[in-house]
Amino acid sequence: MIKFWWTVFRSSKFMNRLANEIGVDRSIYKTALTEVGVNFALYEGMYQQSADSKQATLRNLALLSCEPAVAGAAVLQAKFPEQDGIREFVRQILRYAQSGSETLQS
Repeated sequence: MIKFWWTVFRSSKFMNRLANEIGVDRSIYKTALTEVGVNFALYEGMYQQSADSKQATLRNLALLSCEPAVAGAAVLQAKFPEQDGIREFVRQILRYAQSGSETLQS
């Protein structure tokens, strides 16, 4: 039981790192991903098993999380239409995803 909670805590902390990389509010980010059923432990596992540099892997995982984060934000927006923070969250995610796609094309 302790191992389960440790994994949950560790995975949540890792998702904070991805939110920081993107530059968005951690709680909205994790809630949006939870709304669409993202398993945080899978992202952390990919990070731990990657042979690439840790910074490059972190950036790639942050980019990978952008699409489900926007989908989850749409669910949140439908539930809480008056929350301006969700709209700003989506704008920042899209800016980050755009900058990442430009970097990949270079």
